[in-house]
Amino acid sequence: MRPGGVHHSAHRASARRVSARAAAPPATAPGAQAASVDTAAPTDPSGPCALPLTGARMSEGVTPWDDTYVRPLGTVRAAMVFVRFPDHRPTVTPARLARQYLPGLTRFYADASYGRLRLDVRPQVAYAEVPHSAADYGVRRGAPYAATAAFVHDAVAAARSADPGLDLDGDQALYLVADPDAPGVDHDATAATTLTDRDAIDTGGGTPIRQVALVWEGDTPDPGVLDHETGHLFGLPDLYLDPAPAGASGDPDPTALVGDWDVMADQSATAPEPLAWHKWKLGWLAPGQVDCVTGAGASRHTLTPTEVPGGTKLVVVRRSATEAYAVEARGRYGNDRAMCSPGVLLYHVRTDVDALRGPVDVRDAHPATPGCARSREPAMADATLRPGDTYSTGDGASRIAVTVNGRDTDGSYQVSVAVGQGGA
Repeated sequence: MRPGGVHHSAHRASARRVSARAAAPPATAPGAQAASVDTAAPTDPSGPCALPLTGARMSEGVTPWDDTYVRPLGTVRAAMVFVRFPDHRPTVTPARLARQYLPGLTRFYADASYGRLRLDVRPQVAYAEVPHSAADYGVRRGAPYAATAAFVHDAVAAARSADPGLDLDGDQALYLVADPDAPGVDHDATAATTLTDRDAIDTGGGTPIRQVALVWEGDTPDPGVLDHETGHLFGLPDLYLDPAPAGASGDPDPTALVGDWDVMADQSATAPEPLAWHKWKLGWLAPGQVDCVTGAGASRHTLTPTEVPGGTKLVVVRRSATEAYAVEARGRYGNDRAMCSPGVLLYHVRTDVDALRGPVDVRDAHPATPGCARSREPAMADATLRPGDTYSTGDGASRIAVTVNGRDTDGSYQVSVAVGQGGA
């Protein structure tokens, strides 16, 4: 992404052809992740299916790594600073605010990365008071970069004044949490921002900090709001649509393309686990965990749920240098324990489409039926294919058909992919 960008917190496909399916098996019981971690060392994605970055804003390309962002491998250090304003005395303590975000944030990414990322977020114990009111800073959804940069500058200066021992050396990111009850704090203004080189925060010895999350939430925030904003710090794009198209009810429907299937689409998602494509991009998958399909023919694959370590996580069907279809398995484990409909997820990826404009499009295997009422996007909650389902798209040489042949007792799925053929 270009420096000086701001990504705001998440708010939130047409019917496709699906063959008749057999009765679905019992849902996978919720469970914790396996304790073991895949020992194969992750590497930068490579090969014909590793689509390169493009000039699109926060491109979904998986290679090469963009050093603008925080590389989420190993230990990533960050400070969490609590900000108050001169026209309001806070009624919520920093300790209480910290408990609302931690350790949930660190646990989410430890699970999602199979232990390859350890977020070390250190909350400050007291508020730092900035010189102006929240209203004077003008930080709001869609505010110009200059307003955000001015607030960040004052907040860091105030934090250092309040705590001369504040040590940012070695930190790669910063969370600025505003007093939730202060006048002028716009609860729709939570955002991640990439600072320009000129505005980057001097750490007193290490690499300057350019990735900052502004947390302007109420005192009862969405539990996944920092999971979403932290994804931006790692270079992941918004998967919801802005401006949002009209849904079936006539109201704006920002999650029409992805539904609940990634925290970058909806911070309150029932299935917030990052898509396997994102895990590949972030370096959490080993080369042997991605199957690449580049030509016509039929292939068979065993997919293990993306929420648990080990096994093949992703099948990529390359269509061009900027386009692919991705297939992965999802189950009720870890971050996805509240998922509505386990199964096999198929989605279309475009690396030349900007964030907020639909770079990912989940293909809904059951467009005529809603999944479950607790989902923010019920129509997409049962988008997954189940044993006996086939989903096809395109015609002739461009046809792709994905069939789920069965589900094993360990939760993995047997999947067939046919490209340019009459059947799966």
